[in-house]
Amino acid sequence: MKHKFYYIALDLVVPGLGQLSAKRYVRGALQAVLAIGATLWFAWELMMPFINFYNDGDILADKLPEIKFISALMPMLLFSAVLTWSIIDIMFGFDKTNCKKKYGENQ
Repeated sequence: MKHKFYYIALDLVVPGLGQLSAKRYVRGALQAVLAIGATLWFAWELMMPFINFYNDGDILADKLPEIKFISALMPMLLFSAVLTWSIIDIMFGFDKTNCKKKYGENQ
């Protein structure tokens, strides 16, 4: 049985990866999908003003596109919430005795 901090380190790479490694597939998949979705949403919010700017055809204009930071804040908050949920789930919801009984692993 691996230590709790191993799963937390995996969660820091991608939220939900620690749960997937600990054989908590539904929670891990949900957290990973939400984290990847928040990352893609954040990239979309940052890139769309530039895509619209270059599609308008006036790339030599003096005015640069404006990024709405309030719109970019929402996916960052979602990602932070999923990451926090993932780490708290490992810290407080991970019981070694239940894992040993359920999967028959040695410590």
